[in-house]
Amino acid sequence: MSTALGSVSTATGDYLSTHSEANDVITNAGAMPTGEGENAIRAYFVAHPQEWADLQAIAQPLRTLREQCDVDVAPAQIARLFDAMAS
Repeated sequence: MSTALGSVSTATGDYLSTHSEANDVITNAGAMPTGEGENAIRAYFVAHPQEWADLQAIAQPLRTLREQCDVDVAPAQIARLFDAMAS
Protein backbone atom coordinates (compact mmCIF):
# COMPACT_ATOMS: atom_id res chain seq x y z
CA MET A 1 0.00 0.00 0.00
CA SER A 2 2.78 2.44 0.84
CA THR A 3 4.40 1.94 -2.57
CA ALA A 4 1.11 2.60 -4.38
CA LEU A 5 0.39 5.67 -2.23
CA GLY A 6 3.89 7.01 -2.80
CA SER A 7 3.76 6.50 -6.54
CA VAL A 8 0.31 8.03 -6.90
CA SER A 9 1.19 10.97 -4.66
CA THR A 10 4.38 11.73 -6.58
CA ALA A 11 2.72 11.39 -9.97
CA THR A 12 -0.22 13.55 -8.85
CA GLY A 13 2.13 16.24 -7.56
CA ASP A 14 4.13 16.17 -10.77
CA TYR A 15 0.96 16.41 -12.84
CA LEU A 16 -0.49 19.28 -10.84
CA SER A 17 2.78 21.19 -10.95
CA THR A 18 2.43 21.29 -14.74
CA HIS A 19 -1.32 22.08 -14.65
CA SER A 20 -1.39 25.21 -12.54
CA GLU A 21 -5.09 25.96 -13.00
CA ALA A 22 -6.10 22.52 -11.69
CA ASN A 23 -3.58 22.87 -8.88
CA ASP A 24 -5.03 26.27 -7.91
CA VAL A 25 -8.60 24.95 -7.88
CA ILE A 26 -7.64 22.01 -5.66
CA THR A 27 -5.49 24.14 -3.37
CA ASN A 28 -8.12 26.85 -2.98
CA ALA A 29 -10.85 24.27 -2.37
CA GLY A 30 -9.03 23.25 0.80
CA ALA A 31 -9.81 26.65 2.32
CA MET A 32 -13.50 26.55 1.37
CA PRO A 33 -16.32 25.00 3.33
CA THR A 34 -16.58 21.29 2.48
CA GLY A 35 -19.48 21.47 0.04
CA GLU A 36 -18.16 24.54 -1.75
CA GLY A 37 -14.70 23.09 -2.18
CA GLU A 38 -16.04 19.84 -3.60
CA ASN A 39 -18.34 21.75 -5.96
CA ALA A 40 -15.47 23.92 -7.19
CA ILE A 41 -13.33 20.87 -7.91
CA ARG A 42 -16.22 19.06 -9.60
CA ALA A 43 -17.05 22.09 -11.77
CA TYR A 44 -13.44 22.49 -12.83
CA PHE A 45 -13.04 18.87 -13.89
CA VAL A 46 -16.42 18.76 -15.64
CA ALA A 47 -15.10 21.62 -17.76
CA HIS A 48 -11.70 19.88 -18.18
CA PRO A 49 -12.50 16.19 -18.73
CA GLN A 50 -9.07 15.31 -20.12
CA GLU A 51 -7.38 16.48 -16.95
CA TRP A 52 -9.85 14.37 -14.94
CA ALA A 53 -9.05 11.36 -17.12
CA ASP A 54 -5.33 11.97 -16.64
CA LEU A 55 -5.70 12.05 -12.85
CA GLN A 56 -7.90 8.95 -12.91
CA ALA A 57 -5.15 7.13 -14.81
CA ILE A 58 -2.61 8.27 -12.24
CA ALA A 59 -4.83 6.94 -9.43
CA GLN A 60 -5.32 3.53 -11.07
CA PRO A 61 -2.81 1.75 -8.79
CA LEU A 62 -4.98 2.65 -5.78
CA ARG A 63 -8.11 1.30 -7.46
CA THR A 64 -6.25 -1.87 -8.39
CA LEU A 65 -5.05 -2.28 -4.82
CA ARG A 66 -8.59 -1.81 -3.53
CA GLU A 67 -9.99 -4.37 -5.99
CA GLN A 68 -7.30 -7.04 -5.69
CA CYS A 69 -6.50 -6.88 -2.01
CA ASP A 70 -9.81 -5.73 -0.55
CA VAL A 71 -7.94 -2.82 1.02
CA ASP A 72 -9.87 0.35 1.75
CA VAL A 73 -7.77 3.25 0.51
CA ALA A 74 -10.03 6.11 1.56
CA PRO A 75 -8.98 9.77 1.64
CA ALA A 76 -9.82 10.01 5.33
CA GLN A 77 -7.43 7.17 6.11
CA ILE A 78 -4.67 8.74 4.06
CA ALA A 79 -5.26 12.09 5.79
CA ARG A 80 -5.02 10.39 9.20
CA LEU A 81 -1.73 8.79 8.15
CA PHE A 82 -0.28 12.15 7.10
CA ASP A 83 -1.56 13.78 10.30
CA ALA A 84 0.11 11.06 12.38
CA MET A 85 3.40 11.45 10.52
CA ALA A 86 3.32 15.24 10.91
CA SER A 87 2.88 15.21 14.70
